[in-house]
Amino acid sequence: MDRDGACKVVLNGLGVTFGVVGLAFLLAPDQVIALLNWTGRLLGSFAEVPASEQRLWVSLSFAYMSVVTALALLAASDPRRYLHLLPILALGKITSSLSGLGFYLVSRPAFAYLATFVVDGAIVLVVMGCYLHFRQEVTAVAG
Repeated sequence: MDRDGACKVVLNGLGVTFGVVGLAFLLAPDQVIALLNWTGRLLGSFAEVPASEQRLWVSLSFAYMSVVTALALLAASDPRRYLHLLPILALGKITSSLSGLGFYLVSRPAFAYLATFVVDGAIVLVVMGCYLHFRQEVTAVAG
């Protein structure tokens, strides 16, 4: 598989994953937190993130995951045409990643925060790798 195909597959995979995770955030927020806390206990002595009865954050996280789902799937459908969406997707993910790191360092050393930092940070690198690949190609054709 060439790099074009790999980027399309990765972006489609990210889009589907974002959609599934967004639905989990909406439909089972307490179970998501419990799973992250359980994983943290399994991997070490991480602090736990408390469950919350407040659902404003559930609504906002579902909205965010819906937007990144759409960005990834649209970009995957035609990466050259929708190249401009990839930095927007990366912006959302780096914001999430860095805020996760901030909460880990300032609030509590919880696995959920560290996982957010690591996973979303890795997604930024992958998305920007695809962006740079297609941007190089578009720039070469235009130049």
